[in-house]
Amino acid sequence: MATPTHDSDALGSSVLTIALIGPEQQRRSSVAIALAGLQAGLVRELAAYPGLDEVPRMLQDHYDVVMIDLDSNPEYALDLVETICAGSPATVMVYSTQTESELLVRCMRAGAREFLTQPFAPGAIGEALVRASVRRPMARCRRSRRRAASRWCFSAPRAVQG
Repeated sequence: MATPTHDSDALGSSVLTIALIGPEQQRRSSVAIALAGLQAGLVRELAAYPGLDEVPRMLQDHYDVVMIDLDSNPEYALDLVETICAGSPATVMVYSTQTESELLVRCMRAGAREFLTQPFAPGAIGEALVRASVRRPMARCRRSRRRAASRWCFSAPRAVQG
């Protein structure tokens, strides 16, 4: 199986690497088609939820975005969101046909950055990916910090003494 890479598009900007997780093929395919239409990046589809113990191995591919189907098994999907968020700086997005505010709050508490409702409004996925790409430099900065604890990507402002 090919490992996702951070290739550059014709303009020289990095494309996103996206893991699309969804046991229900029709819902997953509709997201994959939308991503292909946007030419959003390199997409790897996973036809089943990975086991929670398999997440660290999956995250070794350093995805920029992980999109998770919430409807197939909401409780497990929320556990998966929490596990991925705990082990990766990737932007986690969930997609669902449900619109209950309680579910949305639970997703955000688990760590999801985006909640996309199917059917998708025009531009919804594209806008979410733009927000993810803006967050990506900070995510890469955090990855670098984990590898080299002595190297900082930014410095905190110093308190002014009066």
